[in-house]
Amino acid sequence: MTDGRPKPGSSKIGRFLDQLKQESWLGSRNWWVDYLFHFTDIKNAVNVLNHGFLFSRQEAINKNLLIDDIASSQIIKQTKSTFTDHVRFYFRPLTPTAYQNEGFRPLNQLYQDAHCPVPVYLLFNLRKVLARDDSKFSNGSLARHQHDIFDTPDEFVNLPFEDIYHNSAWGHEEQSRQQEIKNRRHAEVIVPKGISLNYLEYIVCRSQAEYGTLYNLLSTSVWQHWKPKVAVSKRRQLFNNAWLYAKESALESKNARFQFNSPNQQRFFGPFKIRVDFTDNTTSDTYYYEHRYTDVVAEIPNLQLSLDLSNINSVNYTARVTIDGKLAYVGKYTGDDIPF
Repeated sequence: MTDGRPKPGSSKIGRFLDQLKQESWLGSRNWWVDYLFHFTDIKNAVNVLNHGFLFSRQEAINKNLLIDDIASSQIIKQTKSTFTDHVRFYFRPLTPTAYQNEGFRPLNQLYQDAHCPVPVYLLFNLRKVLARDDSKFSNGSLARHQHDIFDTPDEFVNLPFEDIYHNSAWGHEEQSRQQEIKNRRHAEVIVPKGISLNYLEYIVCRSQAEYGTLYNLLSTSVWQHWKPKVAVSKRRQLFNNAWLYAKESALESKNARFQFNSPNQQRFFGPFKIRVDFTDNTTSDTYYYEHRYTDVVAEIPNLQLSLDLSNINSVNYTARVTIDGKLAYVGKYTGDDIPF
């Protein structure tokens, strides 16, 4: 798993991308052309950053590095094993797959058992990855049969980019056209086995609370190494932001507050079991709050959960929020009232 040899004629890809970025139909999406997008759960992202490599699904399983499997088992079964032994990137964020598995959802509302409650985007340099002789690319989803695999610059410039970067409604289209667009939005770039993080440009979290969670899950040395590349998605939207998740937190000596994002549809309002574990980092004593909510919007005022800690008497504690047993947030209070 080296950085690979240069692809013959790769300069043609660079010239084409320069032209593609100027296309008027791309509009504010023109920055997508600079990157490849890899979407994974925060605990998997921690493993990637710790090891300095992004491994294929199969390599991650072999190395016991796949902590949370966010993919649908049904879709993985219909994907050729050849492709699961490749690192896979999309040309874009906001794919239909991301729409189906992003965010905390009631357990009875999961789509084909796929679930990525706390997603992190890893943005890789598209030009550098495509310049590798071992990189290949498709014109559709590798989980479907309707795709072709290519590897030459001449084939790259003929990909259906208006469909790959398509980002408007498609409900008015014929059913066959809808399926075509959905497939094209999942076009991929693949590299065998694994790829160095030398190609990594940004690590993007969905919220300030999840940024803090990534910080607290990494060692100080690893965080300091990657900190310049870590950002919170704001102006350039990468996430759908349509489901429950931790947006902000404020840990204080006598109170802990957690602001959650409001789901955009009533069927995603619950039920949820929210648990907050507090650990005194001096004594190792533990305390917890747990409640099952039928409707988080109705039962948590303004979706801000405020917990009284006056009985804990700790000036150094860790707070860990889980929703239906899945990690939503980790933060530490060390004596200063700070909002993360």
